[in-house]
Amino acid sequence: MTHIIAGLRFFETYDSLDDLKNKILSSSSHKECASSNMLPPNPRLHPEDKYFFICYSSLDYKSVYCDLIELYKRKVHFMYDRRLDNDIDWEKQVEEKINNKNCVGVLFYISGNILLGDAVQNEIQIVLKSGKPRFRINLENSAPSKIPIDFIIKRHQ
Repeated sequence: MTHIIAGLRFFETYDSLDDLKNKILSSSSHKECASSNMLPPNPRLHPEDKYFFICYSSLDYKSVYCDLIELYKRKVHFMYDRRLDNDIDWEKQVEEKINNKNCVGVLFYISGNILLGDAVQNEIQIVLKSGKPRFRINLENSAPSKIPIDFIIKRHQ
């Protein structure tokens, strides 16, 4: 049975999303996920939809992608880098998405990996300039990310 709501904004069977999560967890790299189209679905956003922007290191893809699947299942509007156009200035796109009036906050996945790449460092600067609310999930901690996800869901509603 396919779950369809709000003009096809969210669709997938929960079984297929659970299967996708298992494939992501058994994958060997972020590139393998991208090349095999094993990526979390993006909610189909309408122009008036509020959303959260997701910032993460691609090295943390397993944790992040599993959380994104859970957010998707709970019908939370979010945007992550899979929605950006590779042929256009990436940093400019991120800045536009974060500064958009419909972006209600930014969710950062924090780990030692976040310090390795310039992309996330640039996103941090954009977010600080934007003044948007920031939420952090510490991937170095063994605590599950269910608590922040529940908070994000409540904030979204």
